Amino acid sequence: MRTDSPGSASRETTRALRSVAFLPPHPAGTDQRAANPAVEASSLLPSGVAVLTAIADGIPAALTIGSLSVVSLHPTVVTFAVRRSGSMHQLLSRAPGFGLSLLADHQEFTARYFASRHRPDGAEQFARMPFRRGPISGAPLLTEALGWLDCTIAALVTTGGQLLVVGNVEYDLAAPPGDKVGVPPQPTPLLRGGGRFHRAKNPGDRWRPRLTEGPPRLRVVRPGSADR
Repeated sequence: MRTDSPGSASRETTRALRSVAFLPPHPAGTDQRAANPAVEASSLLPSGVAVLTAIADGIPAALTIGSLSVVSLHPTVVTFAVRRSGSMHQLLSRAPGFGLSLLADHQEFTARYFASRHRPDGAEQFARMPFRRGPISGAPLLTEALGWLDCTIAALVTTGGQLLVVGNVEYDLAAPPGDKVGVPPQPTPLLRGGGRFHRAKNPGDRWRPRLTEGPPRLRVVRPGSADR
């Protein structure tokens, strides 16, 4: 049982935010592909980045996933994988469904935060992340996202060290264009491929500089920390 005070919870959240925001950049010449010419070609394929959320027994959990794919549009079916060794694996087996907050290209900071093992557990990790409850799963959906999917679980398939999750999308909503300061008027999805985050190029914004939520030159806390 946790005995942390409200003040300690706030401090944990602050430490988690700092852990992903203020790390030094990669030293020159340490590109993963340059250091390892035998990197798998499959890892270079880009996929959408989202924050997976679920709730069971009144306790919410969240995780950045970089393996999200839409396998069917009519009806809409999505799939992704999580590690069997992680806590999300156990929670999904008890949850009625899950939510997906699709991240925009300026939300790399959010992706790194929910991929970090240094963030608090349970509801405390959302202390500085506004959210609302998904109408189907009841899971937190991040208010500041490109769009939201709320799903029921169609199948959980164990494959090696991964749990393949297949979900039926019951709620599908894209965020309306906004006019927030520092946010592109037409943001594009945040992608992950080759061990890095990328933004989808929009032909109409060739000269638009990239915008980030936090300080520039961020990096993942640990190699492969996404999809924990």
